[in-house]
Amino acid sequence: MVSLPFVLYHVYQWHVWSLMANLLILPVFSWLIFPVTLIGGLLGLKFPVVAQLCTHLLGWFTQGLDTIAHFPGMITFGKPHIVLVVLLVGLTLVLLTRHRQRTVIIALAVTYAASFLMIHYPVKGEVTFFDIGQGDSFMIREPYGKQITMIDTGGDVFFGGHQVKKRSRALRLNINYMQSMGIHRIDALCLSHQDADHVGFVGDVLKTMAVKRLYIPWGMAANPQFMQRIRPNLNQTQLISVRAGQTILART
Repeated sequence: MVSLPFVLYHVYQWHVWSLMANLLILPVFSWLIFPVTLIGGLLGLKFPVVAQLCTHLLGWFTQGLDTIAHFPGMITFGKPHIVLVVLLVGLTLVLLTRHRQRTVIIALAVTYAASFLMIHYPVKGEVTFFDIGQGDSFMIREPYGKQITMIDTGGDVFFGGHQVKKRSRALRLNINYMQSMGIHRIDALCLSHQDADHVGFVGDVLKTMAVKRLYIPWGMAANPQFMQRIRPNLNQTQLISVRAGQTILART
């Protein structure tokens, strides 16, 4: 509870199963993981079979954590203001002292709710250009978060078949910023053309954000390489091909 405001400030997300997972993991770590690691470290050099057994046990434990992490229940809270972070931590510490518990619980709940509403329903809209280097990517957010539109995703540039950047900058820049603003969905993702520096990160966006509609130029769906890139991550996304001069409605 004390760490939650700091987690939201730096990670912007919180999984509803995380509290239960922590309560379960702490005793398991003390009574199983730490002894297994200690035994594997002390006896593993002399008895390789013991080391392999310990490695398998730790691997199963890691797979279990990964399974829990993929359960539904991830909340994109956004990045609360630092003043609210301090207030939330202070209220949580007061709550732990058990003085005026009901009043503190109400104050804590109201502060969390107010912070959530301020992040997710801003009074003003915004147009944000992401500095992704070659190519472009920008986001249009209407007031109160009614409509989120993203135009192009950016992407890595290839020269002579060699990739300049190995790590996707979409996770580090575009998506990271949007999650800090409490955005977990995109109503309309519009791709201008199929050049890699404009659509190279579309797979990362589809994988991490709930995209309602994906608009592509007419004929782009006939590109097998592009379709192979997006098809595994389309899920509930509606793929729409548009022609030159066609008007895209804000909400359909």
